[in-house]
Amino acid sequence: TGIIPKIADFAHSHRYLGHANYTVGTLFELTRHKMQKVKLTFDKNAGEDQFDFIAICNSAYTGGKMMMAPNAHARYGHVEIVLPKIKSRIKMLRLFPLIFSGKHVELSNVQVMQARTFSVEFPKDSLVLIDGELSIAHKIQGKVMPASWKLWLSSDDV
Repeated sequence: TGIIPKIADFAHSHRYLGHANYTVGTLFELTRHKMQKVKLTFDKNAGEDQFDFIAICNSAYTGGKMMMAPNAHARYGHVEIVLPKIKSRIKMLRLFPLIFSGKHVELSNVQVMQARTFSVEFPKDSLVLIDGELSIAHKIQGKVMPASWKLWLSSDDV
């Protein structure tokens, strides 16, 4: 949530720009960007705060080449939550290239948390990006269920 789905929405509606659509979208959205207030619950910790975006990741990479959560892995049994509070559009502009190397998580104003359960509630319906799909939501929540996938095959299928 936050600026990331807005950039994706711009990029999707401006595909004619080719590979530059995300770069142009980032620059455009930064000109009108405001931090988003949310109510957060991670595991049993709850609170309200403002962030530039919230990324909840079960793997290191998002969008193919962006290392959003460098220490995340699906087998760890938790998600990594990346919560930047940059407060400056210029500093936000400097943050985006760091996402490709994962160095953004080393910044003092980027918090990274781990959780098995999470809930993010918005004051009003908000644009969210879930696994590459844009949607509108008032609240998102999830629970990590390690080893929950089971596959059964009959002998005829093998």
